[in-house]
Amino acid sequence: MSRQSQAEIEHLKSEKLESEINYKNNELASVTMHLLNKNEFVNGVRKRIEGIVNENGSSKEELKRIIKTIDRNLQEDDSWDKFSYHFDQVHGDFLKNISSDEIKLTPQETKLAAYLRMNMSSKEIANLMNISVRGVELARYRLRKKLKLERDQNLIDYLRQV
Repeated sequence: MSRQSQAEIEHLKSEKLESEINYKNNELASVTMHLLNKNEFVNGVRKRIEGIVNENGSSKEELKRIIKTIDRNLQEDDSWDKFSYHFDQVHGDFLKNISSDEIKLTPQETKLAAYLRMNMSSKEIANLMNISVRGVELARYRLRKKLKLERDQNLIDYLRQV
C-alpha cells in the first residue's frame, strides 16, 4: 500500500472519529438542555401552586391542570440515565471512575462532579440540581473534602484529569 493511500485512510479515520465526537457532544448538550428545561418546568409549577395556595380560594380546576401537566412531563423522565450514558461516552467512563473503591460519592456528588467537568456555572448547576447557588458552593466544598484536595488544587482541573 502506498504512503498516499495510507495517509488518506488515516485522514478518513480521523474524520470519522471527529464526527462521532461531535455527534456525542451534541447528544450530551441536548440531554443537558432537557434537564435544564425540566427543572425550569418544575420551578414554574411550584410557583403556580404557591399562587393558588396564597389566594386562599380553592381552585380545583387549576390544580387538575397542574397535575396533568406534571404527568405529561414525568412520562419522559429518564433524563439522568440518558445524560450519564452520553456523558461517559464523551468523557471516557468519568462517572464510573470518579467513584472509586476508596472514595464513595453520593448520586448528588456524582452529578455535581459531572456538571463541573462540563465547566458549567454555579447558577446552571443550581438550576439542574434544584438547589440554591449557595447550596452548590457548599456541595463543591464537601466534594473537595471528600476527594481530599489540597487548598491550592483546583477542583475542576482535578476532575478533568480523572
